[in-house]
Amino acid sequence: MFDTQAAEDFITNAQRYAKIIGEKLPAGYSVDGLISHMKANVAICRQLMTENNNFIATYLKPVFAKPENLDFEDAVKLLDFTRRLHHPFYSKESERVKLDSFLAIDLYKALIKWATKTKDTEYSIKCWFGIGDIYYLLSGSLYSPDSVNAVKKAMELVEEAGGYFMLSEKNTRLCAAACYNKLAISTFNSIESGYPEKFLAIDNALAFYNRNDVRSFDPDFPWQTWIDDVNGNINYMGIHYEFMKSIGQIAPDLGERVYSFNRSYFTPQELAQLDSEDDTICSNFIQESININESDMWIHCIQYIIPSFHSGHIDLNRYIKMLRFCFDAHVSFLKTSPDFLTEYIRFDMMMVISAILAHYTKNQDIGIHLFNYLNELPREILDALPSSKDELRTVSENTLDTSMKQAYIEALLKSTTHNHLPTYVHSMMVSHLMTCFVSWFIENKPEKLVGMCGTKDTNEVHAKRETILDETRLAGLSHDIGKIAYIQAVSVISRSLTDNEFTLIRRHPDEGEYYLNKKEFGCIPDVVRGHQKTHDGEGGYPNEFDNEKSSYKFMIDICTASDCIDAATDDIGRSYQECKTGEMVIGEIIANSPSRYSPEIAHALGDQKLCASINDILVKVRPQCYYKAYKEFTEKEGRFR
Repeated sequence: MFDTQAAEDFITNAQRYAKIIGEKLPAGYSVDGLISHMKANVAICRQLMTENNNFIATYLKPVFAKPENLDFEDAVKLLDFTRRLHHPFYSKESERVKLDSFLAIDLYKALIKWATKTKDTEYSIKCWFGIGDIYYLLSGSLYSPDSVNAVKKAMELVEEAGGYFMLSEKNTRLCAAACYNKLAISTFNSIESGYPEKFLAIDNALAFYNRNDVRSFDPDFPWQTWIDDVNGNINYMGIHYEFMKSIGQIAPDLGERVYSFNRSYFTPQELAQLDSEDDTICSNFIQESININESDMWIHCIQYIIPSFHSGHIDLNRYIKMLRFCFDAHVSFLKTSPDFLTEYIRFDMMMVISAILAHYTKNQDIGIHLFNYLNELPREILDALPSSKDELRTVSENTLDTSMKQAYIEALLKSTTHNHLPTYVHSMMVSHLMTCFVSWFIENKPEKLVGMCGTKDTNEVHAKRETILDETRLAGLSHDIGKIAYIQAVSVISRSLTDNEFTLIRRHPDEGEYYLNKKEFGCIPDVVRGHQKTHDGEGGYPNEFDNEKSSYKFMIDICTASDCIDAATDDIGRSYQECKTGEMVIGEIIANSPSRYSPEIAHALGDQKLCASINDILVKVRPQCYYKAYKEFTEKEGRFR
């Protein structure tokens, strides 16, 4: 029997865990006070995780193993429990708390097996829609194909049941109706869906939502809201033309449709200014549009300009000039309106026009302005950065030079730190540990570092010591940067990771390398992609990366050891494991050489001076790293989490 009280305790624990992890601390803590507070919280979180893991082992693992054995009463209870783990679209605003999205997905999939066996189609529809809704809410294009597939399955089941009017439960009809909206938006976001499929989803949704028989059957459903959402996809369809080349070119008739749709937002007088060949008139109109805070006119300008070019209404020179007017207006407006930073849509527009201008002009000032802008953004806005990774990479490839490496990486790091403070501190710690190792090798075995920063012999290694250490520091800061793709999904879970979540985490080296695959970054791309591989190349991930062939293999090995040392010894911010001492971890590295760890590093760890330096980092530097993050957050944003 499924224990509803135990389930309620799980929810309570998850809510308490999320509250602790998301706690906002005021300024004024000392180092010791902060660390004491965090350790106390970690102890509480470990207890909550223990209780929730026990609940999963007792009540959920049997469901995952044999869902067909459920009785009807338990299936109903489990569906209610699953819905409470994420914030479904029909929840009250006060109830929309995302507690455990991936556990909810796994439960929905298990419950679908029960519903299939019992032939409860409406139950299956609600489960498939729940999966699609969660994937839709997670993160932009990354999960959109999963959302598309789940919602399509729900819609197929509606048809198998005889159609919308044959669904007996109102809640099932609500899910069925919302499927059209979710499918239109998720198809739009998916890089696996071509333009014809995107427009078909939009047209099918609008056709369904405008049916009088459907609307009169359930008049209290949010029909107009759904219509507005779907129409919004046509607005945005044109702005990503430049970054969706993998799905093919848009057909002329569809391109013209987007152009005409966005043109309809302007009055004839406004169009006369926007289309004017007089640069002063055009730029003034765009400048004035961005100064109207309550208006979306500046956004509509961009949504109109991009399809104007791609449907042949303006040439490339005019296209670049008009987007530059938009870019300059945005940059100038930032100086006078800090509130402007808090709008996601304006962030998206800035990413798009920066990338287009970088692609066509190669102007370095585009990158400089964009990275300055990103470094000013609140962290909650930077949660959206993974959905703009193609644009960000375009800017870095076309405008980045060596002097901008740090600004670029710091902008990326900020998007990691918002939801998961330990990852931010871990990056700082790995940076310190890597620098410690590299300093030792420069002094004792400089031949191991020949090739770093263009060095050809040991003399050049010594001569370029500071340059090598700078690149090492950035490599440590960057090694987990790929976690920005999913950190929001798994950062606040009050239990052990599932197999699906481990699979997700294994993507982070490839995701990180995507952002940093540029020769100006030196060893950093290989360190990012290879730091989870064993020294002998036989274990770890990703399978596609051969660390044996990397010219920076030794730097990868240094990062692997540093990563392990910090992760295993953090007793301040990691609630999912009991920490080990530095001596224990160093002993494990030596014992697991040369298979998992480099024998050169194992040999170096026989030096008591090096071990003492590492211990100082673990004992003295780690609290300072947490305090640095705390000061940075509270001084900039008046809070810490």
